[in-house]
Amino acid sequence: MAPAPQPPPPSSPTPLPVPNPLPSLWLDGIALGSTAPFPAQDGKDNLYDVAVIGAGFSGSSVAYHLRLLRPTLRIAVLDARDVSGGATGRNGGLLWPGLTDHVEVTIRRFGLERALELLHFDLENVAELRKFCDGYTGAGGGDTPDPQLMRFPDGGVHVLKTADERVQARADLDALARAGQLEASGLELWDAEKTAAVTGGDPHIAGYGALVCHHTHRVIPPRLVLAILRRATARVPAPGPGLPGRPADFFAHTPVQRVSRRPLAASAGAFSFELSTPHGVILARRVVHATNAWSAALLPRLPVAPVRNQVIATHPLAAAAGGDDTAAWTAGRFGISANDGYEYMSGRGDGRAVLGGMRFLAPNYDVGVADDSRLNPDVSAALRDYLPRHFSTLRRAGVQIDREWAGIMGFSADGHPFVGELPAAYTSSPAAASGGASAADSGSSTASSGGAAAVAPAAAPNPATLPPPGSGEFVCAGFCGHGMPRCFLSARAVAEMVAGVPVSRGFPRLFLPTDERLGAAHAPDGFRSRM
Repeated sequence: MAPAPQPPPPSSPTPLPVPNPLPSLWLDGIALGSTAPFPAQDGKDNLYDVAVIGAGFSGSSVAYHLRLLRPTLRIAVLDARDVSGGATGRNGGLLWPGLTDHVEVTIRRFGLERALELLHFDLENVAELRKFCDGYTGAGGGDTPDPQLMRFPDGGVHVLKTADERVQARADLDALARAGQLEASGLELWDAEKTAAVTGGDPHIAGYGALVCHHTHRVIPPRLVLAILRRATARVPAPGPGLPGRPADFFAHTPVQRVSRRPLAASAGAFSFELSTPHGVILARRVVHATNAWSAALLPRLPVAPVRNQVIATHPLAAAAGGDDTAAWTAGRFGISANDGYEYMSGRGDGRAVLGGMRFLAPNYDVGVADDSRLNPDVSAALRDYLPRHFSTLRRAGVQIDREWAGIMGFSADGHPFVGELPAAYTSSPAAASGGASAADSGSSTASSGGAAAVAPAAAPNPATLPPPGSGEFVCAGFCGHGMPRCFLSARAVAEMVAGVPVSRGFPRLFLPTDERLGAAHAPDGFRSRM
């Protein structure tokens, strides 16, 4: 057995995203580009209520929800690449809700109430995303391609290879049944014969059947993120129910190199943040870090480790090539997960199959690797061998690989994302955050490094639209490869915290970035999650 993955050493800072990532199939034709010129450096045009760093699933959703909650806020979204250039644009295209550990294990760790809260939060995310996509595509969707969010008719099939895995699956179903949640979970246990009949897999791949989730969907993730960000940035009534108020500004290819804080004059309100980019400076009253794998580049004490994963896509497989045996693959009727989630695949409905995972073959599971411009050759070879080796139907049909790419996930120590306002000690400027409120209240002012005026003019955003700050820096990151069924409503919770409204019911408090939780992750044995 491979040794357990370890976190990267503290002396290895996470870099900004590399400029030349391998092209993902999902990102073909997906780009938004900046929706506004970079603002003048006059202390007026470059002053925003909220700056969101990252235009992936989380960051775009934060901007979307903020515009719904506080239509008068001036919001900037900045990304080192373009829309969905990080993990969301480079994953396996699956929306698979559920607990990230066994039901019994999760109940033992957190209690029944918290375990069910996690489960229902995933299911609510799926429901809300379906609602968003139905409203968006039903109204025409503008010029944004259809995200193609579709439930697998045969479900998400987690194949069971050993007797112990089947015993554990049965125990999980029994635990859900005792809690009265089995039907809501959408889980079902199949025997080996049905698993093989549905998937076309060789007998050895699912010798003990499968645990099937009927809430599993396929989606083209960057199209979904593009639709969300277009709604946040639309300057004319958007398709479907229009979003109110001021559109957000999106600045593509604008990496934030540093976040620093300085007090504004008393008349301008509380702290201001200065975001330095190659194009100039953005000033903001609040900052949201939605940077996932690259969070530590700006938040060096945030315990989120980059982890590389690899994905391949086949050429379209004509249904006639494999006859009835491959029809379910070409129609995209199911997704498959195996080997504790380290292998996952699906038919896409266009004749393609997409397969990802196997990073257990890389040194240290590719933990600490933040470069998505390169591939691990051992992982690559195993991915290319997997489908024809385990699925004779695909082998007979002559499956061929079209594309391979990498994506960088962000992992926390306890397997949960960090969602909420950061304690002062974990912000981009810990010393300033711990002692800065009094400076702001005293009316002191400083000039920015770019020479912009420190005092906001009367026409600037009104700080009364935001609640009094704590640290003023928020995070939505560290989704541990499970962001698709969690990002949308995690982002809503962050937007609610920024806006100063009650957080919606059902948000898991386990996600909050508390001092206790962050401190535990920094303990010698803190980084212990299954990565």
